[in-house]
Amino acid sequence: MILKRLGPAVLAALALMVYASTASATTLETNGVKNTSGVTIHASLETGTSTLITTTSDAGFANTCDESTFHGTMSTVTGTRVGGPISTLTLSSCVESPVVVDAGGTLEIENVSGTTNGTVFSKSLKFTSPSPYGALTCTTSSSGTDLGLFTGKASGRATIEFNAVINCGFFLPSARWRAAYEVTSGPNGVTA
Repeated sequence: MILKRLGPAVLAALALMVYASTASATTLETNGVKNTSGVTIHASLETGTSTLITTTSDAGFANTCDESTFHGTMSTVTGTRVGGPISTLTLSSCVESPVVVDAGGTLEIENVSGTTNGTVFSKSLKFTSPSPYGALTCTTSSSGTDLGLFTGKASGRATIEFNAVINCGFFLPSARWRAAYEVTSGPNGVTA
């Protein structure tokens, strides 16, 4: 008898959980206007900053690169995540050189509810960096590695801050990648 009474309540609760887990569509904005077609994005390291690849404990190996840019077209403009392929990624002027980008992968952004910010994901990025352990091949997952935060701006340039743990193979199973980029062309906001 109790199960019969609980049945509709449990079903209603499950229906609410499914509805609540449905994510809103993410849209890129440029100067407050929602983009309805592909958006080109270009970003460079913020002035006076470097990109840093270290062991996850910050002890031991560290490779600092004073120059880094990425460029791509956000061809998927609506969905839970929006994004597209990165056609160019550079990591140069590094302590351990050269860092070779084998595949730019895909960059995706998902809106942080109630803000003009978004979580940045990378799929299938691959680069090789020299290290005291030998060449490290670092990758992001094919399902998407959380790189950090896209911070939208009402006016001016958006920023992207990487603070991610990425896979770097046998000798250094995971590494931390930190960088602060300024979007020099492309979207300056993300909405749902």
